[in-house]
Amino acid sequence: MLQVDGHSIMADPWERCRTLLEFLVADHALSPPWTLCPSTRDLAVAREWLATWTRTPGIEGWW
Repeated sequence: MLQVDGHSIMADPWERCRTLLEFLVADHALSPPWTLCPSTRDLAVAREWLATWTRTPGIEGWW
């Protein structure tokens, strides 16, 4: 997402952009193939995602 209501958000903090994106997905009741990827700042959670999700067919990084 690069703009909201015609205004660039490219210089905005990541947290604000993420919040705007979450509202966009919720407001429009988007469903697959539109999917908002999960996000975390918790290192343990991120490691668990990397260890388990990369083995799931259909998820990028699976081999």
